[in-house]
Amino acid sequence: MQHWFSETTLVRDATSFTGKAGYARPNQLALFEGSQLALMDFQVRRSGDFALSAAVIDSGVSGRIAGRAGGHACVAPPTAFDPMQAQVEISGRTGPVRDRGWRGLL
Repeated sequence: MQHWFSETTLVRDATSFTGKAGYARPNQLALFEGSQLALMDFQVRRSGDFALSAAVIDSGVSGRIAGRAGGHACVAPPTAFDPMQAQVEISGRTGPVRDRGWRGLL
């Protein structure tokens, strides 16, 4: 028997979430099913069929992407980070941060 749950939007205190499954604690975010998750000024967004996680570690942000190909992953680090000084590395390939009006887009 399968259960289908609709996507939920939650905004409470310093947390916002749109999706079905995610995890948030200070400096750690994981979005399993959904489109966005934020805790204070740290945020992840995704489109596509994959999970996305990000964590503040030392002076950077590290994360994982797991799932099928396609879609977009976006990470907005806490405001203490300067995204214009950042680089993105995915599968060993390094590239610049793309900012399209949303602070810290990957």
